[in-house]
Amino acid sequence: MFKRQISRGVFLLSLLELAGCNSDPRMGALQDAVDLMAGIVRSSVLVNVVRNADSQMRATTAAGAALSGGVVANFPLPPRGVAILHGEEAKRPWCVILVGDDTLKQVRIEGYAEDLGRPAIVEKVDFPP
Repeated sequence: MFKRQISRGVFLLSLLELAGCNSDPRMGALQDAVDLMAGIVRSSVLVNVVRNADSQMRATTAAGAALSGGVVANFPLPPRGVAILHGEEAKRPWCVILVGDDTLKQVRIEGYAEDLGRPAIVEKVDFPP
């Protein structure tokens, strides 16, 4: 009985190791890039820039400002191999796009992997936060 429990444990650990080996490290980088951009959209730096540029604090203005050189200079670079883009459609695999929705007052941050038809990661940030 004891040997049987040990062999089950070894089997389960082996499965977990195999599952970990097959995961794509680019997904972690993609998640890091989405988290980075969400942090930028929520930051006081961006909120102040948008407030000065747009008295109505529009989400579309925030999405554009999050990609501007002046705002991004205050934050770390995105992970290597992940592009940060602005627009409605992903342009290539392994990219993050920002889409401002003024109706919902949100900035949608979408991370695309190989499938450009559907984002692998989506984070919605209410704006202003």
